[in-house]
Amino acid sequence: MGQKKTKLNGAEASVNWESIRLTVAQAAAVANKTPKALRMDIARNRIPYRRWGKSIVILKHELLEFMSDLPGVSVEEARANVEGKP
Repeated sequence: MGQKKTKLNGAEASVNWESIRLTVAQAAAVANKTPKALRMDIARNRIPYRRWGKSIVILKHELLEFMSDLPGVSVEEARANVEGKP
C-alpha cells in the first residue's frame, strides 16, 4: 500500500496507510496474542476492527486506545505508587 494520494475535504493529501492500519498478524503482535486468538476476538467483536470486502482492517490508533482503556495500572498510577513508597 504505502504512500497514497487521496482527497480530504477537497484537498489532495498524502497518506501513509502502513502507519495507520495493521494486519491481523501485526495487531496480534501488538496485543501479545497469536493471530488465531486475535481472529477469535474479532469473531466475538471483542476488539475494534473494520471489514473491507473480505479483508480485516485494524486501525492502529483504535487498537492502542482500546488497549489503554483495559483494566490495570496506568503509567501515572505506577509512578505514583513507586514514588509514594519509602
